[in-house]
Amino acid sequence: MNRLKTKNRLGHVYQKNDDQLYNELVDKLDAAINNASKLLYEAKKRSPQRFWDENPSTNIQELVLKLRDLNDL
Repeated sequence: MNRLKTKNRLGHVYQKNDDQLYNELVDKLDAAINNASKLLYEAKKRSPQRFWDENPSTNIQELVLKLRDLNDL
């Protein structure tokens, strides 16, 4: 069964066009940024030259932080 078609931690089926999704997740933003930063830090510690092999993720947390800073202006 496709996990996206079952109830999840939000208590309902995920829909990417859900206009309330941001409101449901915004209180988890700081934890998500911290988790992503920790994972990247650990990957760089284990493999400084090729950390992307350890943690093939994006640096979206950096973009989100910059956007948040712009919003504070």
